[in-house]
Amino acid sequence: MKKLSTLFGVMIITVILVSSCKKGNEPMNEEVVLEDTLEVSKEIVFEPVIDSSSKANSLLKFKIMPIESDANGDPASKIYVSTDLALDFVASITGKAIIIKNDEFSKFNIPAEAVSACGSMFKGVGTYFYIIDAKSGYKIFKGTQDNSSPDKVFKWEEFKQIN
Repeated sequence: MKKLSTLFGVMIITVILVSSCKKGNEPMNEEVVLEDTLEVSKEIVFEPVIDSSSKANSLLKFKIMPIESDANGDPASKIYVSTDLALDFVASITGKAIIIKNDEFSKFNIPAEAVSACGSMFKGVGTYFYIIDAKSGYKIFKGTQDNSSPDKVFKWEEFKQIN
């Protein structure tokens, strides 16, 4: 009799578990749960590209938010600097921006003390940025390069200082 009541108890628990796994008359599956989860995150259209090559001693990194198209229908990117405390907007540029790795800085005439760099080349004109870690904040430099010019030199100037 004791075995029969134990068996009956196990059957009731099994029925309860099986019925709780159903949604209406349809069994739940991972695909339905995944779709419900994805609906919540539809507000985020693009995944940012994060500079993982920044120098280890600095918490400053560029983050790039791709934009499908700007007002002219061209691809574009929003550039941000991520610090340990904030995300600061730098600029919107035309073209699909990329992170420039530390070992490629010299190709872009970026100084060795820069902690992060990024940029975009679009229709022969490049727009680039690099960060210098300063004691009271950081400095962002902006550079341009025009492939149609005879010297194809990068022209750098201080763009922003954030304290």
